[in-house]
Amino acid sequence: MQNASLERRHRKGTLIVRAGAAGPFYEAKWRDSTDRQIKRRVGPAWLVPTAAGKWKRRPGRLREPFLEEKDALARMWELVAEHESTLARARTSDSPQTFGELAEEWLVHGQRRRGLKRSTLGDYRQALNAYILPDLGDVGLLELSAGELQRWHSSFEYGRTAEKVLMIVRAVLAYGLRRKLIDDNPGLDVERHAVRYSGDYDWYSREEVDALVRAAAGEQDAAIYLAAALTGIRAVSCWRCAGATSISPVRQSESEATSQAARS
Repeated sequence: MQNASLERRHRKGTLIVRAGAAGPFYEAKWRDSTDRQIKRRVGPAWLVPTAAGKWKRRPGRLREPFLEEKDALARMWELVAEHESTLARARTSDSPQTFGELAEEWLVHGQRRRGLKRSTLGDYRQALNAYILPDLGDVGLLELSAGELQRWHSSFEYGRTAEKVLMIVRAVLAYGLRRKLIDDNPGLDVERHAVRYSGDYDWYSREEVDALVRAAAGEQDAAIYLAAALTGIRAVSCWRCAGATSISPVRQSESEATSQAARS
């Protein structure tokens, strides 16, 4: 039954029953006003397979969040209407039309509304410019699909960069979803490159610390380097107290994941 499906054609599209790992579910498929084929998962189906490879109603009283065919059909029509509303909003001149335009608006939103730190915004900007916008910047918002994003993300080697860029893409699309510029987030369907962080610290040797002290921009930075290295105090605490912006004398082998992106 892994590949079993059942189609019900209706005036606004096709309602399909598919077999999934968690049980059968309804999927809606239709062509929008731009003649682009759209697929959306509707919800779990209150069905069970038969010995003949077909579907029949599941015994007992319907339970949430399962759907019967009439409910799934009604939800399909709602999805069609929502999608067309999204298309209409996307055609307005003041709305972002491409992923790149949406990403720029997301950064401004992070700065003005969320109060993200300059260093965080700079980190996002660097990742967007170096890894994301060259490939996705000119892609229309409504043209992005999970398959296209998966192929793009598969070009990255396993590691922190792959994890980071996917997190940012998901966050940008989540922002567009909240603004009702798109009606789903295809980034959520892209398989992650799981990265495990050891939490280990790689400390500079005394010779390396001395070299940093000699190369410091001033006496204050030199004192910060030495104090952080010899006392074990967290470098960020030194920077906050002194207002310095120099690099840290302690290098962490696995830096923290940019979790703020997912909340942006």
